Amino acid sequence: MSAHHLMDELKTPSTTPTIECCHTPLPLDDAAKLAALSELYPQHTTESLITALLHHALTVIEKPGES
Repeated sequence: MSAHHLMDELKTPSTTPTIECCHTPLPLDDAAKLAALSELYPQHTTESLITALLHHALTVIEKPGES
C-alpha cells in the first residue's frame, strides 16, 4: 500500500472493526504530526488515524517492495 493510497483511504471514515489494544506515549514531533492529520481529516478520530497509520506500516513491513 502506498502512502498515496493511504491518504485516499483517509478521505472516508473507516468501518473496520477494532479492539482497544494498548496505550503508548508518543514523541512530541509525532504527536504534532498526528494533530495536523486530525485537522486535515476531521471525519476521523485520533485513534482511527493511528489505526490507519499502524495498519499501513505493518502492511509495508509485511510486503516490502510493494509500497
